[in-house]
Amino acid sequence: MLGSAFKPMVCRHEWSWSERRQVDRCHKCGKLKPETQPAETPAPAVERAHIATAQPPLSREDRLRGHLDALAAGRALTRVQTLETVLALIEDMQSSDPLLSGPTAATYYAMLHEELKGPRALAS
Repeated sequence: MLGSAFKPMVCRHEWSWSERRQVDRCHKCGKLKPETQPAETPAPAVERAHIATAQPPLSREDRLRGHLDALAAGRALTRVQTLETVLALIEDMQSSDPLLSGPTAATYYAMLHEELKGPRALAS
């Protein structure tokens, strides 16, 4: 049995996304994927004017809700948005605290079902 210090060197890494760390991480040895490791150099200074106008990036939950709302409103998604939605749904199903469960899932189901059988669906 190898010591834990040698494990990352001989591991056949199987990368998976770590939501908590926001990086790809090997689930066997815990090593961070080299291209996704946080930069060690300090970030450049940001001017104060940009701080007030800069908005944080949307979380996966917010993007998922936005995409589902767009579909329920009859708007088409791009291929990338569709793939993001499918991946977010799969991830949500595997989560210990799923976003789409209970009343939330029922609401989205009803909205999407109405959109599917609405007049626009009959025209296509």
